[in-house]
Amino acid sequence: MSKHTPGPWTAATIEGDDYTFVEPTDNSPDNDNANYVIARCSGPDRVENALLIAAAPDLLAALKAMVLNDTHTYRDCHMAARAALTKAEGAS
Repeated sequence: MSKHTPGPWTAATIEGDDYTFVEPTDNSPDNDNANYVIARCSGPDRVENALLIAAAPDLLAALKAMVLNDTHTYRDCHMAARAALTKAEGAS
């Protein structure tokens, strides 16, 4: 399996910019991935697309928990999936 930049990721828009960026949530100097840009989204749906991309690590973890069922209960899987969907849809 190919590697990806570990999550969590965040969607961020710089005021006045035509792009929405997806970047690691942890931008501390201790994080080796702090300066990475995961994605740069443009166009009328840029915010929604960036939110979906930013939720990818959470969606992957929830899907793995459901499919692999590695000691997670159905309730745990359901809660993880619901949280990932909420993040993908930009709701708080």
